[in-house]
Amino acid sequence: MMNSPLHHLFRSRPMWQRPYSTSPPTALAMKPGTPIPGMDSIYPKPDPKKPTDPDKTPPVAKSREEYPKWVNNLAKPLPTLAYLRSIKIEEGTDYEMRRYLKLVRRIQIKENNSVAGL
Repeated sequence: MMNSPLHHLFRSRPMWQRPYSTSPPTALAMKPGTPIPGMDSIYPKPDPKKPTDPDKTPPVAKSREEYPKWVNNLAKPLPTLAYLRSIKIEEGTDYEMRRYLKLVRRIQIKENNSVAGL
């Protein structure tokens, strides 16, 4: 962890308080054409003696414009329960209402489990 380029972002926070996403998506984006690390077990390196098989070539990162729009939304933080409680029901979207209900149910389940001794 000490050698991580993001170490300065996590320095003062305990593990359980660390956010899922600490940088904007553009800071974490790979340059187009960069091989995606960790795919060696799925896509083994092609043998230089044999003709390259298109199915065996490792995947490379594409430019942002080549990905669908929903991929960029994956790096956005989810609305918090405090924010969802502050908005009016009439003003919230269906997604925000579903998220609110999910978080409230999760809290209720944790409280019921703690009372039951689980």
